[in-house]
Amino acid sequence: MTQSQTLNIMLSSGVGYRNEGYSASPYTVPTLLDMLEGEIEESGNTDILDYIEEQGYHVTDVKSILEYVESTTHKNADDLNALWLTTKQGVADNYMLEDEEEYTNNSIVAYSLDKVDPLMVLSDLDEEGALFITLASEKEFIEKG
Repeated sequence: MTQSQTLNIMLSSGVGYRNEGYSASPYTVPTLLDMLEGEIEESGNTDILDYIEEQGYHVTDVKSILEYVESTTHKNADDLNALWLTTKQGVADNYMLEDEEEYTNNSIVAYSLDKVDPLMVLSDLDEEGALFITLASEKEFIEKG
């Protein structure tokens, strides 16, 4: 599977961004289980399922995704967190609130991928972002951008 240009930019620059004012969980990093339940069960999004299927693994629900992640990372899913990140331009194009004219305000947070230390990517939506799976919590890697 080919990585998106946005994911390549984040990985090569070592930084990803998100708008904490726009986020459903501002200034927090949800657990993997919470993220999957919100994305799949509550919102009905299929991008995570599709991304994993494109890599040759059959998953059908949150439980099978957790099993896939555990077998891939060799980590307990209960210990994992999930974080959607994109580039600064991706935030500007997709995640600005109506009253935000620029992406230089305090709600835009830069995340150092060295500190995030992603174990894997679970979805890649190009400029809309990539879902990183990590052991880190927000206190370990939030840096104001």
